[in-house]
Amino acid sequence: MKTADATILHLLRSASQPLPLPELAQAAGLSPAELAGRMAGLEQAGFGIELIPHLGYRLRETPDRLIADDLAALLGPGDRRIGREIVVFEETGSTNDVVARMARDGAGEGLVVFAERQTGGRGRLGRAWASAAHLGLWFSVLLRPRFPLTQWPRLTTWAAVAIARAIEKALPGSRAAIKWPNDIYLRGRKAVGILIEGSGAGDERFAIVGIGVNVNHLEDDFPPEVAARAGSLRTSLRGNAPPDEPLPPLDRPAIAATLLDELDRLYPSLEERFPEILAEAEQRSLLLGKWVRATTPGGMVEGIAEGLESDGRLRLRGREGQTLVFSGGEEVTLS
Repeated sequence: MKTADATILHLLRSASQPLPLPELAQAAGLSPAELAGRMAGLEQAGFGIELIPHLGYRLRETPDRLIADDLAALLGPGDRRIGREIVVFEETGSTNDVVARMARDGAGEGLVVFAERQTGGRGRLGRAWASAAHLGLWFSVLLRPRFPLTQWPRLTTWAAVAIARAIEKALPGSRAAIKWPNDIYLRGRKAVGILIEGSGAGDERFAIVGIGVNVNHLEDDFPPEVAARAGSLRTSLRGNAPPDEPLPPLDRPAIAATLLDELDRLYPSLEERFPEILAEAEQRSLLLGKWVRATTPGGMVEGIAEGLESDGRLRLRGREGQTLVFSGGEEVTLS
């Protein structure tokens, strides 16, 4: 159930004209005096709310901050699974770790935890993920899948396809590609990473989808060790602008809501229409049809990336014509 602040923000964001005080107060279930107090609190949080005499309230500007009530307002009314509860931290070690603790305490499916900054963000294979403050979207989603554990690898494919779709909605004209198994690329640079963790043991059965999206980074915002291959949603727009033209920052809360909407919309397809998700992942793939190198515990192997298995694993045709299948535990790169 949305809070009064979320209701107020949703109404203000949706309105095409100023909202009269009595109408806004009634919709939020508040008295005029209580509404005035809420408005003062929202203004302190950075929302520019203007009271126009004889007309009502108008939302003039919004802060570049992630605020749980504002994200709920952007998601709007209606039943949903992912995003039914949203928590925002200014700073935490890892949102995946926070969600794991909340899951063990009984949190429901669909919980989403954001952090403006992570001090212990991580990616696949134990790599660190740079989580610069107030530039990206660092968040984790709690899921309690009903399908067998053997099908949980589907989660990475589902998340990658949903995020790719959401980015293209947020940035019309863009093209989001997937580098198997868990990275999203824009204009040849990695902009999104996905990390699936969880527990399949007894009462602790849950999955966590950790997502890191570089949104407003410029080239100098990346650590030197990743600057050559990292990109952001903002820098992906460089191709449509002169090299010396400043790139305006993107609306992070609006992009966050678009991501959650698409994840929620596609989630039922994990059980009902996963082959369709798989087909789209193949169509978006950066690897299929190319010669690739896979690093495994037994050494390095090479082959042509042929396709994805029914559970999302990668299928290669080796040098000797043999079929090789890889899970997300191996590192696969273009040769």
